[in-house]
Parts: sequence; C-alpha cells; structure tokens
Amino acid sequence: MEDRCKKSLLFSIIFFYSIASFISPGLVYAALSASNSTVTVEPSSVPASGTNTATITVKLLDDANPPGPVNNHRVELSLAGMTDSNLVINGGIKGASNLTIQTGNSGNAANVATFTVSSNSVQTDKFNIRDVDQNVSLSQASVNFTSPSCGDSTPATPTLSQAISQSSSQIKLSWTAVSDPISYYVVSYGISSGNYIYGNPNVGKQNNYTVGFLSPGTTYYFVIKAVNGCSSGSYSNELSAIAGQNSTPTPIPTPTSIPTLSPTATPIQAPTVASSKYSNDQKIKENTTNNPLQANPTQNPQNLQSPTKKPARTLIANIMTKNLGILALVWGLFFILGGLFLYFNFKKEKPITLKPPEQEESIEKLDIKD
Repeated sequence: MEDRCKKSLLFSIIFFYSIASFISPGLVYAALSASNSTVTVEPSSVPASGTNTATITVKLLDDANPPGPVNNHRVELSLAGMTDSNLVINGGIKGASNLTIQTGNSGNAANVATFTVSSNSVQTDKFNIRDVDQNVSLSQASVNFTSPSCGDSTPATPTLSQAISQSSSQIKLSWTAVSDPISYYVVSYGISSGNYIYGNPNVGKQNNYTVGFLSPGTTYYFVIKAVNGCSSGSYSNELSAIAGQNSTPTPIPTPTSIPTLSPTATPIQAPTVASSKYSNDQKIKENTTNNPLQANPTQNPQNLQSPTKKPARTLIANIMTKNLGILALVWGLFFILGGLFLYFNFKKEKPITLKPPEQEESIEKLDIKD
C-alpha cells in the first residue's frame, strides 16, 4: 500500500510539471550557466578617435544539455577597476563606467545583449559582465583603443580678415577661404588674447560666420582653422572686436621692400690752363685728352653724371691772372697797330680836293712838309 502511494505522488509531480512547462515555459527553466554563456568582442582593437566603435555581444545560455537560451535577463557592463574619462557606451554620455540593459535589445534575440564602446583615450579598457537577475559573473571583455592614424592631407592656414560687431551681442567674422581638400572650418575665441575657451567646432565650408550670445562691451579675440577629415590645420591670425562697438580689423603687417641704391658718378672737373706759353690748339688738345667723355666718344654718357658747365676762360683772362705786364704790352701793341692801320687807311682813301688859286702856295708848302 505504501509503495503504491509513493508511485502515485511521483506521477502527479511529473504530470503537473509537464503541464506547467507547456502552459508557461518562462516560469520553469534550468539554471544560467556562466561557462555555457558566451561573450565576444568585434573588433578587439580600434582607433581612439571617439567615432570608431567596438561591439561586445553577450549570449545567455543555461546548464541543460544541450544548452538552451536564458531569455529576458538584465546584463550589466562595467569597467574592471579602471577609469576612462572619454569612454562612451551605447552612444551615452562620455565618461560613463557602466551600463545595464535587457537582453533582446536592438533587435537581438531574447537571450542576447549588445554593447558598443568608443573612446578618445589611447589605452586598453577591460570590462566586467554580470547577469543582474541571477547575480552571475560572466567572462571579461577587453578593447584596445590605439593611437589613430590619419592619411588626410593637412589643409592650408586661412587668413582672418574682419571681425565686426553686428549688434550688442553679435560679431561677424570673415576670412579668406583655403583651397580644397577641406571638410569644414573651426571658430575659436575667448576674452583674452591667445586663450580660446569658446568656439564652434564645425561652421561648414563658408568663409564667414556670426558669433552670437556675447556680452555687450566685452572684447573678444578670434581665430579660425581649417580641417580636412582627420587632419587639422594651423590657427589663423588673431583679430579682436568689442561686442556692440564697430571696430577696425587689426592690420596684417606687410614686408617693406628694400630700396635699390644706384651708383652716383663723381663729377669730372675740367683741367685748368697751367701756363700762357701754350697755344689755343694745344689747350684744346689737352682738354680733350684729360676729359674722358671727349676722349672716349663710345662711352655711355648715362653712366656718368655731368657736372655743372663752367664758362671757358679766354686767353686774355689767363694772361691777366699770370702777368699784368704782358697784358699791358699786348694791349699797347694792339692800339699801336690799330692806330697805324687806321692812319694808312685814312690817308689812302682821303679824297683830293681842288682849292682856289689863291691857296696853291699853301698846298705846295704842305706837300713839301709831308
């Protein structure tokens, strides 16, 4: 009788367990197995660019044989005893250290949870993975964030040409565009020179931008730079402007050209007659020999600077400066010769005048006297 009761009780338990499993399979399951559950990382190494991501996939399985899925469990991903201020999990806030999600997220199967991680820190991040519902630790995962490499060419440096106040809280910037390839421009500014604590990381490919929400009467200092893909150019020149006050852009210094010096020829002084014993022909020949412009007529006169022309000294002036006695003698001879010339000329051309008979005697006396 006792054996028959035991068999009936066992049969009832098996029967009700089978009915419950058929009606509500989620209420009856085997235990979660950490060894059967899987954790995969793809890829295991990514550039630390902040945009490249690695995917961590967690698949929950039980300890049955063969293993079956463990559905609708919460799974936690957390840093394993380390920090990463640039870590982003599933697109959340930067610097997060853990995240808990439900299996079946993002269109996955009911027993699968996926995490995406990215960072700007060059380091290896290690993660602990835990089933929150059964408090079972699963395998660890690690992602190596490497130094990003960039093959994009560095863009040229733009020139910031204007910073003009448009209103009490707006300043418009203008700059010279650089040649392609270029992705966008970055505007940076601050309230002290060289300290740019504000800005817009992407203003597009335009060559002007209006900065708003400024404090009236405050002086702001602006710079810009061009970016091509992952390669960033150098900052431009700095311009300042006061919000609410029109300002003149800071001029860009231009190099001053060095004047070219032209050689100046030394004036050539005409030779002075040394003595009166030279004739006029000899003096002319001497002047010609000592004057390089006359001695070499093929020489380019443009290469020499002509001196101021001085009046030529006459022979009489030279004689006057040397010997006044000789000058007096010459003048005396000149007057004597001139007088004789006039005398004989006057006597030869003197007309013969007929006189009356009463004067014939006087005429004969005059002829005898001559």
